[in-house]
Amino acid sequence: AFDLDATYLDTRALALTGAGWSLRQRTGGPDAGWHLKRPVEGGRLEASAPWSPEVPDALRQEAREVTGMGAVVPVARLRTRREETVLRLDGSDAALLAVDRVQATTASGDQVWREVEVELLPGADADLVETLAAVLIAAGAVPAGHASKVERALDAVAPVVADPLKAAANGM
Repeated sequence: AFDLDATYLDTRALALTGAGWSLRQRTGGPDAGWHLKRPVEGGRLEASAPWSPEVPDALRQEAREVTGMGAVVPVARLRTRREETVLRLDGSDAALLAVDRVQATTASGDQVWREVEVELLPGADADLVETLAAVLIAAGAVPAGHASKVERALDAVAPVVADPLKAAANGM
């Protein structure tokens, strides 16, 4: 078991979250550092950079596709206690099962929940995800109502409109 501590950044109007993107700085685990995830046909594309105190320029430039020149600020902090188990199939490592206890802090307050994730390991058959999902559901798991932890955490947070006069002109 290990601990993850992630701070998610977005515009005040939550432009990244609204577009299905996420930008985070995370410590703990094997992939500590910066991560920018974006939707692409058939899944998600992730760019990463080593830990640093500021958003790396390459990730900031890529995020501007959605944020424009808007500033990104911390919008959520997710602290996760993760327990991982490697699932083997036919003598080979096939998937990673992660059981997470998540504490999320946003402008709306704190939330706590448990979550199970399955990630296929390189070389595993893509159909295995559906099989593992069926086994987990049969054991009592419920499919997530959100695409990501940060999306769930921010669900109760109303975006802050950066320019209320512009919003009123657009009928918001």
